[in-house]
Amino acid sequence: MPEPNRRQRRSMKHALDRAGYGMPVNGVSHQALTKEAFDSLCQTLADNGNVLSDDHRAALYALCGLFTESAQGKRPGRWAFSLPTGMGKTSAVVAWCSALVKLGLDHVSVAVSASKIEALVELKLAMMARGVGEDRIGLLYVPNGNSYALPPTAANEDRQIMLVAHNRVRMAEGHDLFMSYRRKRRDLMIWDESLLASDAHGVSVRELNGAIGYLEGIWRGTEDDGTRLVTWLKSARDQIEGALSRSMGDKAVTLTLPELDDASLTALRAKLPRQTVLSPVADLLEFSREELRALPTGEHGAVWYQVAVPREIQNIIILDASYPIRRLVQADATIHDAEKYLDPIKRIGKRLSQLKSYDAVTLHQLFSGGGRETMQRDFSAMTERKAVREVVDVVKALPAEEAVLIFVFKDRHGEGINYRSAMLRGLSVAGVDTDATVRAVVDGKPVWLPRINVATWGQETSLNRWAHCSNVILCGVLQRSSLDLAASFIGQSDNLREEVSTTTVKELARSEVAHVVYQALSRGSCRVMDNGQARPMKGWIIHRDSAIQPLLASVMPGVRWAHWEARHLLDAEGRQPGITASTTAKIVEHLKGLPPSIKRVSTRQLKDAAGLREVPPRTFTDAVRLVPDHVPWLLVGRSLERAFEEEPQT
Repeated sequence: MPEPNRRQRRSMKHALDRAGYGMPVNGVSHQALTKEAFDSLCQTLADNGNVLSDDHRAALYALCGLFTESAQGKRPGRWAFSLPTGMGKTSAVVAWCSALVKLGLDHVSVAVSASKIEALVELKLAMMARGVGEDRIGLLYVPNGNSYALPPTAANEDRQIMLVAHNRVRMAEGHDLFMSYRRKRRDLMIWDESLLASDAHGVSVRELNGAIGYLEGIWRGTEDDGTRLVTWLKSARDQIEGALSRSMGDKAVTLTLPELDDASLTALRAKLPRQTVLSPVADLLEFSREELRALPTGEHGAVWYQVAVPREIQNIIILDASYPIRRLVQADATIHDAEKYLDPIKRIGKRLSQLKSYDAVTLHQLFSGGGRETMQRDFSAMTERKAVREVVDVVKALPAEEAVLIFVFKDRHGEGINYRSAMLRGLSVAGVDTDATVRAVVDGKPVWLPRINVATWGQETSLNRWAHCSNVILCGVLQRSSLDLAASFIGQSDNLREEVSTTTVKELARSEVAHVVYQALSRGSCRVMDNGQARPMKGWIIHRDSAIQPLLASVMPGVRWAHWEARHLLDAEGRQPGITASTTAKIVEHLKGLPPSIKRVSTRQLKDAAGLREVPPRTFTDAVRLVPDHVPWLLVGRSLERAFEEEPQT
């Protein structure tokens, strides 16, 4: 859009004056604080080589304005601001907090929460570099043997800006350590990434039976608290099964477990061995006095939750790029979508998720199982490790000057597998130099950074250290059980009796996978944006469900998809895995290439035109039925008909 002329600027000024933007509220002038933060933010981004489009600038101004209005008390509540990754959300936090100090607004206080201590340390260093005194910035964490660039701070009551990890906010007690400023509650909390306000838990009958069998095996013949625990667990299981039988037909049935006095509870907890198989027992003991919900959806079991982010922390601005696709987060009715209600965002004329184009990004999907159990079996096979070999083939084909980021599962106690070490060893044995470096530019300065980078799931948010990687490979994808998802949905809804259907759980599972994939891919070079365009990047994903593609495309507009042909992860008969999903993907690509004038195509013609003659009839039929999940084409009889013409993404 063109720059406004003098008359238009005067008209805009009068409109802002009428709206009270120049009038102080809570001692804060929206005009002064927002402008100072916005101007500083744009200068910082420009200094780092960013070219901002008008829409990008408008979104950043709206974000700075939302911070200000919340601090003024004019915009209370919890607000989700879904600006895409790499568009300056973190820089906006630094600029706005620095503006508070520069303008002498000492009475306004803010807490900033992120998932990683490293991210909080980087925030503090950035603010200090902008002239904010170290004594104004609190940093709360327990070292636990970890070494960070900055130590935790004490006497945080008088620190205007407080930095604290998500896990600390979610603890049951001690909120005054970070939410109190000069004996008053802080004006605002800025929450980086998704806000899940409840801690939810689920225990399936299958898990419970496994734990009981394990305990009976190690305690057979004893007559102590071990026998008492097994007896209690069997009674608890019977009550859960009884409630499950009464809950058929989508009826919400709650229950309480057999009563335990304080002494017995303490003794049983002390007796319980620390083993992964026994984690459901630890959960049951922890919540033995809570009301539980029997849930027959997916895995049969019991679920419960507790509010983790205190309700009294009301003014929260949530910076969540995944919000448009993450149904679990959207289940929280206390969170307002800023896009729906804030006029400055409405005036942009497009969704925030569409402000960044991914035309230069290509994603390859290998339609094979990528969950933890599948990868555990594969990584345990010392001589095979087919998934590792697929990754090795990709890396070896890449130019030596291109950096790579690979995601693998985190080690789990009792598995005996070090996924990261196994991946590095597989690359090294194949002749890949895992210690090589590549030249990159960081903050305008040339540096040498590792070419091969292996991260674990859990590191897919907050961290920006891998933006030099133009290739991101997901060796499997973090997935959650159906019972866990159902429990989280109930907790996020803050209603133990919330309706949870099988369809809902399937949708939750798909959106959660899309969320973690999006966040992991966004650690690479595509997180960096130049004048509305994500930097070029290639991604590889091992996951069997092709339906994540339209979800990802909705927050990565313009992204291109390609089929990752397996060379090692073949089925028992030597065929490509996920044949139905890959066939659907090929049909979708063919339909996308058809001119708008073609409104209907028969499935017989489609099979020939898309080069799918060799696909078995049943497989092709199943693949065609999945097409409407990806593109606006409907199956009508033996033809596909265009439902409507897709708007070109802008």
